[in-house]
Amino acid sequence: MSPRPEEDVDYLGMSSSNDDNDNDEETGSFHGTQFQAIHFSIDENSPLLGLDKPAHSNPPQSAECSLLSGCQRAWQWYEAQLDQMPILTKSLTSAILTGAGDLAGQLIQELSIFSSSSTGSTSSGIWFVHLDLYRTSCFFLMGLLLQAPITHYYYVLLDAKLPPTPNPWTRTTFLKLAIDQLIWAPLFTLGVFFFLDTLQGQNAVQHIQHDFVMTMLANWKLWVPASLINMAFCPPQLRVLYCNCIFFVWSICLSILLNGDSSSPTATATTTITTTIEEAQERWTV
Repeated sequence: MSPRPEEDVDYLGMSSSNDDNDNDEETGSFHGTQFQAIHFSIDENSPLLGLDKPAHSNPPQSAECSLLSGCQRAWQWYEAQLDQMPILTKSLTSAILTGAGDLAGQLIQELSIFSSSSTGSTSSGIWFVHLDLYRTSCFFLMGLLLQAPITHYYYVLLDAKLPPTPNPWTRTTFLKLAIDQLIWAPLFTLGVFFFLDTLQGQNAVQHIQHDFVMTMLANWKLWVPASLINMAFCPPQLRVLYCNCIFFVWSICLSILLNGDSSSPTATATTTITTTIEEAQERWTV
């Protein structure tokens, strides 16, 4: 019986062919049978190795970076609310800041009374704070129902009639400032008197006759430079937010002006506030 001819075998790159006898880095021989070298690699994260590579984690952020990131997210959220619910967002912002301004005004009044008093709690060194929360709620409602909604539509109308200009120092800017402080500010101040006095059960007409001129003089010391910045530099969609922030300071003044008399210690607190505003204006102009 003649021997069976050899069959070609190819297992895992092995071949019985003797056509190629070259031996190099990629080939070899085993009992006359040529085989192809097999190159493979195993991922270092493969579970076959049992070496799970730890997941990369971000380095811990500092407190300043975390605070900055939180402020950025809060501002992005607030801008989204301004786009979705502009009037409600502005009104709630105004209500919170205006109510906080009245609380600050009441604290200033209490501190002024405590400092000027020579009897009672002063002798023991204890400061008892008496806050009128109903008065604060009146200021809260003023910001919610009067200041922000009316100011929103006022700026929409003003910017529609006199559109903002790329150059902040133009005739349009100063014309808008004149309209704002000579026409709008007196009318709005009258509305504030009637709104608060009605809620607090006071005589609005008598209050206006007694305090309107003094209130307007204090108003112009604060609002003329503030409104100039608003008209010249603030984007239209942020005008009311800017006004709300300034109105926080103005609410402190109103809280003291409308709830104190010229002979009481609150008048001293009012004078201190207006004097501080004047000094800030002088430093800013210098």
